[in-house]
Amino acid sequence: MKIKNYLKGNLTFIDVTNDAGLTVTLCNLGASIFQVILDGTTLTRNALNISDFKREECYYGKTVGRTANRVKNSEIKIGDNIYHLDSNEGTTTLHGGHNGLSTKKFDYKVDSYSDCVIVTFTYLSPDGESGYPGNAEIIVKYKIFSQNVRFDVEFEAKSDQDTPISLTNHSYFTLGSSLEDLELQINSHKYLEVDAQMIGESIKVITPVFDFNSYKKITENIDDKSINRDRLKGYDHFFYFDNRNINLPNVSLRNQKFVLDIYSDFEGVQVYTSNFKPQFPLFPVCGNVRDAVAVEPSDNHLDLHILKKGEIYRKHIIFDIRRNIMKQENIRLGFENAFEKEPENIFSCGGRFEILGNHTDHNHGLCLAATCNLAITAGVSKVKDNVVTFKSKGYDPDVADLSNLKPVPEENGRSQGLIRGVASYLVSHGYKVGGFNGYSESTIFPGAGVSSSAAFELLIGQIFNELYNEGKISKLELAKAGQYAENVFFGKASGLLDQIGVAFGNIAFIDFEDIKNPKVEEIPFPFDDLHFVIINTGGSHAALSHLYSAIPQDMYNAAKKGGVNFLRETTFNNLKGLSDIEASRARHFYSENERVRKAVEAIKNKDQKTFLRMINESRISSTDDLKNMMVENQYIGSPLEACDLFMQVTEGKGAIKINGGGFAGSVIAVINSDLLPKVLKEMGRKYGKQNVVEVFVREKGPVKE
Repeated sequence: MKIKNYLKGNLTFIDVTNDAGLTVTLCNLGASIFQVILDGTTLTRNALNISDFKREECYYGKTVGRTANRVKNSEIKIGDNIYHLDSNEGTTTLHGGHNGLSTKKFDYKVDSYSDCVIVTFTYLSPDGESGYPGNAEIIVKYKIFSQNVRFDVEFEAKSDQDTPISLTNHSYFTLGSSLEDLELQINSHKYLEVDAQMIGESIKVITPVFDFNSYKKITENIDDKSINRDRLKGYDHFFYFDNRNINLPNVSLRNQKFVLDIYSDFEGVQVYTSNFKPQFPLFPVCGNVRDAVAVEPSDNHLDLHILKKGEIYRKHIIFDIRRNIMKQENIRLGFENAFEKEPENIFSCGGRFEILGNHTDHNHGLCLAATCNLAITAGVSKVKDNVVTFKSKGYDPDVADLSNLKPVPEENGRSQGLIRGVASYLVSHGYKVGGFNGYSESTIFPGAGVSSSAAFELLIGQIFNELYNEGKISKLELAKAGQYAENVFFGKASGLLDQIGVAFGNIAFIDFEDIKNPKVEEIPFPFDDLHFVIINTGGSHAALSHLYSAIPQDMYNAAKKGGVNFLRETTFNNLKGLSDIEASRARHFYSENERVRKAVEAIKNKDQKTFLRMINESRISSTDDLKNMMVENQYIGSPLEACDLFMQVTEGKGAIKINGGGFAGSVIAVINSDLLPKVLKEMGRKYGKQNVVEVFVREKGPVKE
């Protein structure tokens, strides 16, 4: 496990990264969970700027108390004594008042063990602070496990006087998506009705709009009038658990990427759907309202819990995260519907996007590609015969009898041909293949330029690899199998770039000097504050083949005039007698190779400024020299128009370039966190929200999950 301590804005932050790919960032201000990241996806929301994180009204990720939620009229009665608390919401005390625990810097210590890291925060809340009686010692302990995608929070308190104590963590969750994509499940049949000031009023039996006993989209009933009384603009209600059992998940949150199961021994959970416009910029992307959900296991605020002098208050929350479970549930159901039994295995393979190296591979150049989280996921079961039956959602099954491993003309352009082609290559190179049943679903959207065909080829190759070859086939060999299938059995000319970008995971630095056996170096992406966004301009690639094929042909012609077969074998100064287009495209080849080299160095040195500059210089070269940013005289709807609009939206602060062959289709943008909301909004307004998608670097190629 990796632990990193650092100061930012006079606050202490502690990053804990475990072996399962989970990073939990904690902060001493409010003993808070500042950020949770899994597989490159930020699962929580918080203030973008540290100055805003310090603000009193910022509860994001912090420990709140001494009393979480609201205290009516800011008064508490203990025995015969009435205590007047600090009011910070009209006449109400919210989350402990102006000087609540969320505003305090805790002391901390970090203990590392073989199976976990424990970070313990402590704070002594003095008698009378915010009006609360007693000197209260508060302990918040986080435990991050080495192997599991799980972390625990334990709360402990004791006081030298009777005092109300009701603590919780106030994290906002997105699971990497919007609220519209989140489904919620709560083990509850009763909730706390609130008045116009959102103060607990009475316990009610759930109605359909409050019923989350089965998974339901949070937004399904969010505008119902029975919820939105007076001030309320969505859910801000306490749900009583039917069974207070720390060994059972009382609350679950899920989307297509992740499931978050929450275990606790609290009385229930407060659910708040971010109903009001944030007062400061948030990270990740945030609209005006309802862009995250705070799921706060806690005790109800109708009857405050009074901690007796000398007693110890203890509460426990477990956050347990699972990958793609909703997707796997869909896959299992789809497989069962197709084959009348559950699959034995789940496989997945991501697509790829191009970072740098546009149109350099065919002349033995350098490229930089990344495996992305847009992926094909499949349920698979081995069968005894030699037949592959593969059904993709929404399509008829493809059936390939592997007793025939020669190209079948009728399969040209079909997935069936790719299956047979991958099998043919593997057998011809000494590997084993055999039959299986498969059912798949894909999150790769049309026109994304992320190589769905290569993802399918590598998925099929990995299935053969795991089921029949004990996982011994190398990534490069699988990539070659995919290229062979696409060229020979599918009927589409293709280099190895797409397949390598899919096969290796992370960022792949590819040197095509030996084009049949390129050198590949995997490089983790180090810039946490940079985001990739694919923008599909919607242009059709139909009838553009002659434009694509002209680019390598012009480069081949230039190379021959320099006395070599490929541009990599000489320098630009040795090229003589070139036409204008041959010269400009050759110039792009050499300058693009240099940009790849500089970008790789920038990534390794964490030089963000140089990395972004290389992206923008590539766009300029594609426009001026390669000339693949638009079809001649067709600027409207072109990649060039999208790039120009993007640079206007970001006021020149972002980076963007072509993604793929060019002339039409998609572009890839790289932007800082503070620009991400604006880019998604403005570019989505132009091209449609579904065509402007943030993508993440996937750490692995095709895998059995």
